[in-house]
Amino acid sequence: QSTLATNAEYISTYTGYMKQLEPNVLASSDFQRNISAMATVANLSIVLAETDGRVVFASDGVTGSTLYGDSGVRLPAAVTSAIANGASFSGMLTISGLGGDSRYGVGYPITWTQNGQTGVGGIVLVSSDASSLTQMWRALAQIFFFTSVVVFILAFIASSITTARLSKPLHEMAQAVHRFGHGEFGVRLSGYENRRDEVGELATAFNSMADSLSKSEARRSEFVANVSHELRTPVTTVKSYVETILEGNIREEETLIPFLTVINKESDRMTSLITELLELSRID
Repeated sequence: QSTLATNAEYISTYTGYMKQLEPNVLASSDFQRNISAMATVANLSIVLAETDGRVVFASDGVTGSTLYGDSGVRLPAAVTSAIANGASFSGMLTISGLGGDSRYGVGYPITWTQNGQTGVGGIVLVSSDASSLTQMWRALAQIFFFTSVVVFILAFIASSITTARLSKPLHEMAQAVHRFGHGEFGVRLSGYENRRDEVGELATAFNSMADSLSKSEARRSEFVANVSHELRTPVTTVKSYVETILEGNIREEETLIPFLTVINKESDRMTSLITELLELSRID
């Protein structure tokens, strides 16, 4: 659009200057050859017309075709009305008699000065085949499509790597927790010491929890062993005394009373110990 506008403005200025030197310059063969050369170099279509839209000369730099004289070809009304209102024209148009293809064109008025007065002496329309725009959009669409595919593939690979990096340690932690729940208190997570992300923090927290639970389990086992020892002593004493009595080795009442006293004492000791254990459990 910018190129067409620049070329149209330049040709309009050039034509207006030449028209001041020669009022009938649009019909000049030398001038028309210059315009044809411009059209060929710029690879554009250049149309010169009167203010009423009647085409005087047209040259297509792409096909090399040239139109001379009054052939009855006219510019669209949208172009002539825009120039008549003192403005320029830009947009899509179709010119019957000049291929009939849809084109994008820019039109400028040819202004020239005569007797100190400035007037519009014609129209310059520079246009380009719209198929080039279609080709450009098709190329952009292909670039966008392939870029989207590449970005999708890269995103898929990156997400797969990230997912694997996150899911693998979580799977290992789930297995460790499962083993820990079955009494394997020596299970620890290794290989995550250097990770500075959430997974590394989770592994560190799990190992810390495992150490704490392992120590608690060791203390519990020690406590149970101590309690078992404390209970075993009075139970053994009571059992031995009862067996002695049951065997009939003690017949005199004076000898039996000390045995029963010991049994009663040890029973009280076990009762007190059990009461304390229940209280400890309640407090815990």
